[in-house]
Amino acid sequence: MPLVNVFDESSDSTNVSTEETTSQETETTQETQTSPDEERARQGGWRPQDEWEGEPDEWVNAKEFNKRGEMMERIRQQSKQLKGYEKKLARLEQSVNTLGEHNKKIAEIEKKKLLDDLNKQKYSAISEGDASKAAELDSLIEQVNDVDTSASVLPDEDEDRENPALEQAKDYFISWVERPENTWYKKNPLLVAAFNQIGSALHNANPNMPINQLLDEARKQLVAEFPEKFPGKKKGTSKVTDTPDETGVGRKAGKKVNLKDLPQEHQNLARDLAQRGIMTVDEWVKQYVEANPEEFN
Repeated sequence: MPLVNVFDESSDSTNVSTEETTSQETETTQETQTSPDEERARQGGWRPQDEWEGEPDEWVNAKEFNKRGEMMERIRQQSKQLKGYEKKLARLEQSVNTLGEHNKKIAEIEKKKLLDDLNKQKYSAISEGDASKAAELDSLIEQVNDVDTSASVLPDEDEDRENPALEQAKDYFISWVERPENTWYKKNPLLVAAFNQIGSALHNANPNMPINQLLDEARKQLVAEFPEKFPGKKKGTSKVTDTPDETGVGRKAGKKVNLKDLPQEHQNLARDLAQRGIMTVDEWVKQYVEANPEEFN
């Protein structure tokens, strides 16, 4: 049996070489390991400093790169949200403009209808020799003619948008309109126009009058001027708890008009008003048909 050469140098050199290779591989693996921040930053386009090809002073570490990316994302989201608000505001402004023009048109139509009716009654009274009734009707006709369908009971919003007192007055006005005895404000544009004119006159005569007194006094005068619109009231009375007749707007016989038959902007407005509880879709359709009969002939 041959003796083992314990002095065989080739065996030792092989072991040393293997250990050195393993050590180098371990060091290389440790060097190539990246942190979670770096992995995340690389996905966003970040590069280590030794791979950076831009200006040296523009390079940032992975943590700072991620921080800036988060900030930019927040800015993008806020910008997107702002654009959403701008679209909603534009739709709201369009609804307000459409509603304003529509109500003005309805008020003018109601005014003309009332004048026609009063004139017929006046001529009838004259033909019957009832001078007293004719004079009373003549007085009513004069009052209706004086109604400004574009008047507003409250100051213009542009007068003072930052005035807390004005904002308070508007809030009170909204709650006042919601009272059961004031349902006419949403249903009879002619009464609204007359009421607004009375309110404007009261406000001009006494700018410091509290809003609650202004509204109640305007309503008293409205009832006194248009008693026929308030059940059980005679000219000169002014009880403020009565609810007026719902005169509304008429419809001619014929094919029924549905919401889909209206222009798109009025369809959107009708749904918005119904959602807010201001009036039903059918009520809006009825008013639109009365204001625009030529579209459905």
